[in-house]
Amino acid sequence: MSKSLLRCVTQDMLKEKYLSDHWIRAFTDGSASEAIRDGGGGIYIEWPDKISSSISIPTGKHSTNYKAEAEALQKAARVLANSEATYNTKVVLLTDARSVLESL
Repeated sequence: MSKSLLRCVTQDMLKEKYLSDHWIRAFTDGSASEAIRDGGGGIYIEWPDKISSSISIPTGKHSTNYKAEAEALQKAARVLANSEATYNTKVVLLTDARSVLESL
């Protein structure tokens, strides 16, 4: 599947299942150079009030892709758990790291 088609399918799924007016949508990603060093994670949160926030986290000189993905997901979960905005709103974590989700 091409990247543009995948993007369209993903956007359609978000509109159908996770409307931004009713859900807090947290996107996470992590990566490392050559998959084994200088890792970092990113978090992008869309709040129902149309405000968004971004967080970048370094995961270390000896970080792997997996570690960066895991730390990004864990940090997003902590941010969301500590936000009063999540008390009456549904939350969805969106990531491409299935193995990390399964291990957590």
